[in-house]
Amino acid sequence: MTIPALDLPDVLHDRSGFERSINRLVGLLDGIAVDGQIGPSELALLRDWLDQHAAHGRHPPYADIVPVIEHALADGTLTEAERLDLLWLCEQVSSQEYFDLVGAGVQRLQAQLAAVSADGVVTDAELDGLRRWLADHRHLRGCWPYDEIASLVDEVLADGRVDDTERATLQSAFAAWASDGGDAAPDEPLPTLAGLCAVDPTIVFVGRRFRLTGHPRQLDAASFARIVPSHGGLVQAHVDPDTDVLVVGADTSPAWRYSRCGREIDLAVEQRRQGGTLQIVHEDDFLRAAAGG
Repeated sequence: MTIPALDLPDVLHDRSGFERSINRLVGLLDGIAVDGQIGPSELALLRDWLDQHAAHGRHPPYADIVPVIEHALADGTLTEAERLDLLWLCEQVSSQEYFDLVGAGVQRLQAQLAAVSADGVVTDAELDGLRRWLADHRHLRGCWPYDEIASLVDEVLADGRVDDTERATLQSAFAAWASDGGDAAPDEPLPTLAGLCAVDPTIVFVGRRFRLTGHPRQLDAASFARIVPSHGGLVQAHVDPDTDVLVVGADTSPAWRYSRCGREIDLAVEQRRQGGTLQIVHEDDFLRAAAGG
Protein backbone atom coordinates (compact mmCIF):
# COMPACT_ATOMS: atom_id res chain seq x y z
CA MET A 1 0.00 0.00 0.00
CA THR A 2 1.33 3.44 -0.89
CA ILE A 3 0.37 6.87 0.38
CA PRO A 4 -1.73 8.66 -2.31
CA ALA A 5 -0.17 11.62 -4.08
CA LEU A 6 -1.07 15.05 -2.75
CA ASP A 7 -3.34 17.22 -4.87
CA LEU A 8 -4.23 20.74 -3.80
CA PRO A 9 -6.81 22.16 -6.23
CA ASP A 10 -5.57 25.32 -7.92
CA VAL A 11 -9.05 26.84 -7.94
CA LEU A 12 -8.90 27.45 -4.18
CA HIS A 13 -5.77 29.53 -4.71
CA ASP A 14 -6.81 31.26 -7.94
CA ARG A 15 -9.96 32.89 -6.67
CA SER A 16 -9.81 35.68 -9.25
CA GLY A 17 -9.81 33.13 -12.07
CA PHE A 18 -12.77 31.36 -10.51
CA GLU A 19 -14.67 34.63 -10.17
CA ARG A 20 -14.06 35.41 -13.85
CA SER A 21 -15.46 32.06 -14.90
CA ILE A 22 -18.49 32.47 -12.62
CA ASN A 23 -19.11 35.97 -13.93
CA ARG A 24 -19.15 34.56 -17.45
CA LEU A 25 -21.64 31.90 -16.38
CA VAL A 26 -23.86 34.52 -14.73
CA GLY A 27 -23.65 36.62 -17.89
CA LEU A 28 -24.78 33.66 -19.98
CA LEU A 29 -27.68 32.99 -17.62
CA ASP A 30 -28.71 36.66 -17.66
CA GLY A 31 -28.44 36.78 -21.45
CA ILE A 32 -30.65 33.76 -21.83
CA ALA A 33 -33.44 35.58 -20.00
CA VAL A 34 -33.29 38.80 -22.05
CA ASP A 35 -35.82 37.72 -24.65
CA GLY A 36 -37.52 35.07 -22.54
CA GLN A 37 -36.52 32.38 -25.04
CA ILE A 38 -33.97 29.61 -24.51
CA GLY A 39 -32.80 28.27 -27.85
CA PRO A 40 -30.32 25.59 -28.95
CA SER A 41 -27.53 28.12 -29.48
CA GLU A 42 -27.89 29.47 -25.94
CA LEU A 43 -27.89 25.98 -24.47
CA ALA A 44 -24.77 25.26 -26.52
CA LEU A 45 -23.00 28.18 -24.81
CA LEU A 46 -23.74 26.63 -21.40
CA ARG A 47 -22.42 23.29 -22.61
CA ASP A 48 -19.28 25.04 -23.84
CA TRP A 49 -18.84 26.51 -20.37
CA LEU A 50 -19.11 23.02 -18.91
CA ASP A 51 -16.54 21.65 -21.34
CA GLN A 52 -14.10 24.46 -20.56
CA HIS A 53 -14.25 23.69 -16.85
CA ALA A 54 -14.32 19.91 -17.01
CA ALA A 55 -10.81 19.69 -15.56
CA HIS A 56 -11.98 21.38 -12.35
CA GLY A 57 -15.31 19.58 -12.18
CA ARG A 58 -14.36 17.42 -9.19
CA HIS A 59 -12.99 20.29 -7.09
CA PRO A 60 -14.96 22.83 -5.03
CA PRO A 61 -16.46 25.25 -5.87
CA TYR A 62 -16.92 23.81 -9.40
CA ALA A 63 -17.97 20.47 -7.92
CA ASP A 64 -21.04 22.21 -6.53
CA ILE A 65 -21.98 23.91 -9.80
CA VAL A 66 -21.14 21.49 -12.60
CA PRO A 67 -23.57 18.70 -11.53
CA VAL A 68 -26.43 21.20 -11.26
CA ILE A 69 -25.82 22.49 -14.79
CA GLU A 70 -25.49 18.93 -16.12
CA HIS A 71 -28.76 17.95 -14.46
CA ALA A 72 -30.54 21.04 -15.75
CA LEU A 73 -29.41 20.44 -19.34
CA ALA A 74 -30.01 16.67 -19.33
CA ASP A 75 -33.45 17.05 -20.90
CA GLY A 76 -32.24 19.53 -23.53
CA THR A 77 -34.00 22.51 -21.95
CA LEU A 78 -33.43 25.03 -19.18
CA THR A 79 -36.48 26.12 -17.20
CA GLU A 80 -36.77 29.48 -15.51
CA ALA A 81 -36.67 27.79 -12.11
CA GLU A 82 -33.44 26.00 -13.10
CA ARG A 83 -31.94 29.26 -14.32
CA LEU A 84 -32.79 31.00 -11.04
CA ASP A 85 -31.35 28.08 -9.07
CA LEU A 86 -28.08 28.40 -11.00
CA LEU A 87 -27.89 32.17 -10.49
CA TRP A 88 -28.50 31.72 -6.78
CA LEU A 89 -25.85 29.00 -6.57
CA CYS A 90 -23.30 31.16 -8.41
CA GLU A 91 -23.81 33.88 -5.83
CA GLN A 92 -23.39 31.45 -2.94
CA VAL A 93 -20.18 29.77 -4.10
CA SER A 94 -18.62 33.13 -5.00
CA SER A 95 -19.02 34.38 -1.43
CA GLN A 96 -16.23 34.75 1.09
CA GLU A 97 -18.31 32.60 3.44
CA TYR A 98 -18.09 29.68 1.02
CA PHE A 99 -14.32 29.92 0.74
CA ASP A 100 -14.11 30.26 4.52
CA LEU A 101 -16.26 27.14 4.94
CA VAL A 102 -14.04 25.02 2.72
CA GLY A 103 -10.88 26.41 4.29
CA ALA A 104 -12.20 25.80 7.79
CA GLY A 105 -13.09 22.22 6.91
CA VAL A 106 -9.60 21.49 5.60
CA GLN A 107 -8.03 23.12 8.67
CA ARG A 108 -10.19 21.04 10.99
CA LEU A 109 -9.34 17.87 9.12
CA GLN A 110 -5.61 18.54 9.36
CA ALA A 111 -5.94 19.38 13.06
CA GLN A 112 -7.83 16.12 13.60
CA LEU A 113 -5.10 14.17 11.84
CA ALA A 114 -2.53 15.83 14.09
CA ALA A 115 -4.45 14.72 17.17
CA VAL A 116 -4.98 11.17 15.89
CA SER A 117 -1.32 10.68 15.03
CA ALA A 118 0.13 12.54 18.05
CA ASP A 119 0.73 9.43 20.21
CA GLY A 120 2.30 7.42 17.39
CA VAL A 121 -0.48 4.92 16.86
CA VAL A 122 -3.89 5.09 15.15
CA THR A 123 -6.43 3.19 17.24
CA ASP A 124 -9.58 1.52 15.96
CA ALA A 125 -11.71 4.06 17.84
CA GLU A 126 -9.83 6.98 16.27
CA LEU A 127 -10.15 5.46 12.81
CA ASP A 128 -13.88 4.90 13.26
CA GLY A 129 -14.33 8.48 14.43
CA LEU A 130 -12.37 9.80 11.46
CA ARG A 131 -14.43 7.73 9.06
CA ARG A 132 -17.65 9.20 10.48
CA TRP A 133 -16.24 12.72 10.26
CA LEU A 134 -15.33 12.18 6.61
CA ALA A 135 -18.85 10.92 5.88
CA ASP A 136 -20.33 14.04 7.51
CA HIS A 137 -18.09 16.41 5.51
CA ARG A 138 -18.46 15.16 1.96
CA HIS A 139 -18.60 18.77 0.77
CA LEU A 140 -14.78 18.70 1.07
CA ARG A 141 -14.43 16.15 -1.73
CA GLY A 142 -11.89 17.41 -4.23
CA CYS A 143 -9.92 19.32 -1.57
CA TRP A 144 -6.53 18.08 -0.47
CA PRO A 145 -6.15 16.00 1.61
CA TYR A 146 -9.80 14.85 1.95
CA ASP A 147 -9.86 12.53 -1.07
CA GLU A 148 -6.50 11.00 -0.21
CA ILE A 149 -7.49 10.31 3.39
CA ALA A 150 -10.92 8.94 2.47
CA SER A 151 -9.37 6.63 -0.14
CA LEU A 152 -6.74 5.35 2.29
CA VAL A 153 -9.24 4.80 5.11
CA ASP A 154 -11.61 2.93 2.78
CA GLU A 155 -8.78 0.73 1.53
CA VAL A 156 -7.60 -0.11 5.03
CA LEU A 157 -11.10 -0.93 6.28
CA ALA A 158 -12.17 -2.89 3.20
CA ASP A 159 -11.48 -6.27 4.86
CA GLY A 160 -12.89 -5.27 8.24
CA ARG A 161 -9.60 -5.38 10.11
CA VAL A 162 -6.45 -3.26 10.49
CA ASP A 163 -3.11 -5.08 10.64
CA ASP A 164 0.15 -3.66 11.95
CA THR A 165 1.44 -2.72 8.50
CA GLU A 166 -1.75 -0.82 7.66
CA ARG A 167 -1.71 0.88 11.05
CA ALA A 168 1.86 2.05 10.43
CA THR A 169 0.87 3.36 6.99
CA LEU A 170 -2.03 5.29 8.48
CA GLN A 171 0.19 6.77 11.17
CA SER A 172 2.80 7.87 8.62
CA ALA A 173 0.24 9.32 6.21
CA PHE A 174 -1.78 11.16 8.86
CA ALA A 175 1.32 12.69 10.43
CA ALA A 176 2.59 13.86 7.04
CA TRP A 177 -0.73 15.36 5.95
CA ALA A 178 -1.30 17.03 9.33
CA SER A 179 2.04 18.80 9.26
CA ASP A 180 1.83 20.04 5.67
CA GLY A 181 0.36 23.53 6.01
CA GLY A 182 -2.24 22.70 8.63
CA ASP A 183 -3.32 25.53 10.89
CA ALA A 184 -5.29 25.40 14.09
CA ALA A 185 -8.98 24.77 13.55
CA PRO A 186 -11.13 27.91 13.72
CA ASP A 187 -13.45 28.42 16.67
CA GLU A 188 -16.66 28.80 14.68
CA PRO A 189 -18.44 25.51 13.87
CA LEU A 190 -19.30 24.53 10.33
CA PRO A 191 -22.96 25.22 9.51
CA THR A 192 -25.29 22.26 9.97
CA LEU A 193 -29.04 21.63 9.84
CA ALA A 194 -29.21 21.55 13.63
CA GLY A 195 -31.69 24.13 14.85
CA LEU A 196 -33.21 24.50 11.39
CA CYS A 197 -35.59 21.54 11.27
CA ALA A 198 -38.49 21.48 13.71
CA VAL A 199 -37.99 19.30 16.79
CA ASP A 200 -40.54 16.48 17.14
CA PRO A 201 -42.98 18.19 14.74
CA THR A 202 -46.65 17.39 14.33
CA ILE A 203 -47.07 16.89 10.58
CA VAL A 204 -50.55 17.22 9.10
CA PHE A 205 -50.92 15.88 5.56
CA VAL A 206 -54.51 16.54 4.49
CA GLY A 207 -54.80 19.55 2.19
CA ARG A 208 -51.21 20.66 2.74
CA ARG A 209 -48.48 21.19 0.15
CA PHE A 210 -45.16 19.35 0.51
CA ARG A 211 -41.75 19.75 -1.10
CA LEU A 212 -38.73 17.40 -0.75
CA THR A 213 -35.24 18.90 -0.91
CA GLY A 214 -31.66 18.05 -0.05
CA HIS A 215 -30.21 14.55 -0.14
CA PRO A 216 -32.62 11.98 1.30
CA ARG A 217 -31.35 8.73 2.78
CA GLN A 218 -34.50 6.65 2.24
CA LEU A 219 -36.86 8.76 0.17
CA ASP A 220 -36.70 9.45 -3.53
CA ALA A 221 -38.93 11.61 -5.70
CA ALA A 222 -41.12 8.67 -6.71
CA SER A 223 -41.76 7.38 -3.18
CA PHE A 224 -42.32 10.92 -1.91
CA ALA A 225 -44.85 11.46 -4.71
CA ARG A 226 -46.69 8.32 -3.58
CA ILE A 227 -46.62 8.91 0.17
CA VAL A 228 -47.86 12.50 0.27
CA PRO A 229 -51.04 12.05 -1.87
CA SER A 230 -51.84 8.77 -0.10
CA HIS A 231 -52.16 10.78 3.11
CA GLY A 232 -54.19 13.58 1.50
CA GLY A 233 -51.39 16.02 0.75
CA LEU A 234 -50.10 17.64 -2.42
CA VAL A 235 -46.56 17.47 -3.84
CA GLN A 236 -44.93 20.66 -5.15
CA ALA A 237 -42.15 20.98 -7.72
CA HIS A 238 -40.52 23.87 -5.86
CA VAL A 239 -40.86 26.04 -2.77
CA ASP A 240 -43.26 28.98 -3.09
CA PRO A 241 -45.47 31.06 -0.76
CA ASP A 242 -48.07 28.28 -0.77
CA THR A 243 -45.69 25.58 0.50
CA ASP A 244 -46.70 24.19 3.89
CA VAL A 245 -43.97 21.63 4.61
CA LEU A 246 -40.38 21.42 3.35
CA VAL A 247 -38.87 17.99 3.99
CA VAL A 248 -35.06 18.02 4.18
CA GLY A 249 -33.17 14.84 3.28
CA ALA A 250 -31.27 13.14 6.11
CA ASP A 251 -27.98 13.02 4.18
CA THR A 252 -27.97 16.72 3.38
CA SER A 253 -24.40 17.99 3.67
CA PRO A 254 -23.19 20.40 6.35
CA ALA A 255 -22.53 22.62 3.32
CA TRP A 256 -26.22 22.71 2.41
CA ARG A 257 -26.10 26.48 1.97
CA TYR A 258 -23.93 25.99 -1.11
CA SER A 259 -25.73 23.06 -2.71
CA ARG A 260 -28.70 22.79 -4.97
CA CYS A 261 -31.13 22.58 -2.05
CA GLY A 262 -29.75 25.74 -0.45
CA ARG A 263 -31.98 28.14 -2.36
CA GLU A 264 -35.11 26.27 -1.35
CA ILE A 265 -34.08 26.12 2.29
CA ASP A 266 -33.24 29.82 2.24
CA LEU A 267 -36.66 30.61 0.77
CA ALA A 268 -38.33 28.52 3.48
CA VAL A 269 -36.33 30.20 6.25
CA GLU A 270 -37.18 33.63 4.85
CA GLN A 271 -40.88 32.76 4.77
CA ARG A 272 -40.71 31.75 8.43
CA ARG A 273 -38.71 34.90 9.28
CA GLN A 274 -41.52 36.97 7.78
CA GLY A 275 -44.14 35.25 9.92
CA GLY A 276 -45.08 32.37 7.62
CA THR A 277 -46.20 29.02 9.01
CA LEU A 278 -44.17 26.82 6.65
CA GLN A 279 -42.66 23.84 8.50
CA ILE A 280 -39.11 22.65 7.84
CA VAL A 281 -38.91 19.02 8.89
CA HIS A 282 -36.29 16.30 8.82
CA GLU A 283 -36.75 13.29 6.52
CA ASP A 284 -36.86 10.91 9.51
CA ASP A 285 -39.71 12.87 11.15
CA PHE A 286 -41.61 12.89 7.87
CA LEU A 287 -41.30 9.11 7.52
CA ARG A 288 -42.40 8.55 11.13
CA ALA A 289 -45.46 10.73 10.57
CA ALA A 290 -46.27 8.91 7.34
CA ALA A 291 -46.04 5.59 9.15
CA GLY A 292 -48.41 6.85 11.81
CA GLY A 293 -45.73 7.31 14.47
